[in-house]
Amino acid sequence: MVDTDLSLYFVTIGVASVVVLAAFLYRWFTSKHDFFLKQGINGPPPSLPTGTWKSAWKLLSGEEDLERIKRYGKVHGTFDGATPNLVVADPDLIKIVLHDEAAKFRSRRAFKVKNLILHKSLLAIEGSEPKSIKQVTNAAVSPENIKKLMPRINRTVDSLTQQVTKESKLDTKVNVSKCVVEYLSDALAFTLFGLDLNTDEKLKKQFTTTVSCAFAVSNPQSAFAVSSFLFDSLGSLDDFVLRKDCLSFLTSLCYSVLKERRSQEVTTEGKAVDFLDLLLAAAEEEKKEAAKDKGVDAEKVDILLTDVEIVSQCVSVVLTVVQASKSSLALALYTLGALPAVQDRLRSEVDVLLQKYSASTYELVQECEYLDMFLGEILRLYPIEYRLERECVEGVKVGEAQLEPGVVVSVPIYAIHRHPDFYPDPETFEPERFSPENAAKRDHNIYLPFGQAGTNSSNIGIRLSVLFTKLALAVLVSAFNMSAVEDAKVPAPYQRGFTAIPKPEELWVKATVK
Repeated sequence: MVDTDLSLYFVTIGVASVVVLAAFLYRWFTSKHDFFLKQGINGPPPSLPTGTWKSAWKLLSGEEDLERIKRYGKVHGTFDGATPNLVVADPDLIKIVLHDEAAKFRSRRAFKVKNLILHKSLLAIEGSEPKSIKQVTNAAVSPENIKKLMPRINRTVDSLTQQVTKESKLDTKVNVSKCVVEYLSDALAFTLFGLDLNTDEKLKKQFTTTVSCAFAVSNPQSAFAVSSFLFDSLGSLDDFVLRKDCLSFLTSLCYSVLKERRSQEVTTEGKAVDFLDLLLAAAEEEKKEAAKDKGVDAEKVDILLTDVEIVSQCVSVVLTVVQASKSSLALALYTLGALPAVQDRLRSEVDVLLQKYSASTYELVQECEYLDMFLGEILRLYPIEYRLERECVEGVKVGEAQLEPGVVVSVPIYAIHRHPDFYPDPETFEPERFSPENAAKRDHNIYLPFGQAGTNSSNIGIRLSVLFTKLALAVLVSAFNMSAVEDAKVPAPYQRGFTAIPKPEELWVKATVK
């Protein structure tokens, strides 16, 4: 009888504990679910446990944003699990978040990673690193210094041309998604570290794997794909930004090359320089200036560009170039194949400039006006991120919404770029939208092609990414005639599921040597 009573007692205690825990969790999850309702801000109703992300792994995030804007308005409230997330597609309010009141927000992504190098890299990408470091790195990679990288970039573009030629002969079509990954791997390794991947098959495989897995959700059609983005307690975003083994490979490579360079004389004169040379030269110059100002020996001076900062800068460039160019370059080649009139006009412009410069140069791509227009429209239809997100760190008013610390604000880039109020007939590919005259009339807050990195106008990775992309397009459009494979569509289809950033399906074109 006593045993029965004890059993009943423990069962009762267990049931009561479960009920109390369930009540606590329910209260915690729903405590903020009236945040926007109290302020009269419209939006989809939240549900447990994902807030307004129900079935997100089955949807295309950008299309869902666009549908919600049309239904609830350019400013509406959503929920990431229990966290209020104000979606802002009004250009005046975007200006408040990204510029006027920028100090009251912080990058959400950078503060959801745990690895120090990765954290610093994301801050560098988004322009949130200390101003003193930003000034030093910007001086190191000035336009004049970027020109010094041209011999290395041109060599990797030549390798890309050879690769496309080889693939076009082996088959009736070329896998441009694969070609672009290999090109970016070669370009980054050779331009940043002076490493020729064609001489080391193992290194090439590791570098290509790193480029392939950056900013990738491992299983986008799983119900768990969205969990680390919604619930801080369920993990960081480290593996999404760069898988642990790939980050370890990349940082180890950076430190290894850096150690080797430290043992040599630091100079950029009389040699084909790479990105690491430029940073080391900047660090050396910083050390000399500081020693001179303080009147002490240069070896006793603490400098800003420490090895950790240099490695973080290198990792940030790799991540930015991969995110900005991996999809956009492949999509650009795919689009040229699908739209022959656009391809012909671009080729005509490039051919005229090639007669002037005799080879692809920094100056040539700066003068390609139609190439700029073409890439502008590529990045409108296919921005590198669905959303730009900021987390509120102090109270601030955005339109009618009074925000408090912890609340998130999202700028739905994909949806803005495809909204007819901002871009008439948005599904039609029209490079003329980005003619100098039309671009000058456009509010810059409704064109945000580079997402988080695009808010940092001095971003080194974006500048290199644009250069890699432009040079590759100029050379390829001059060397090949590209045509569409069967069933090619513009806009190109995206992968379904929670990919977090836009991921096109594998892209193919037919390429014929001119």
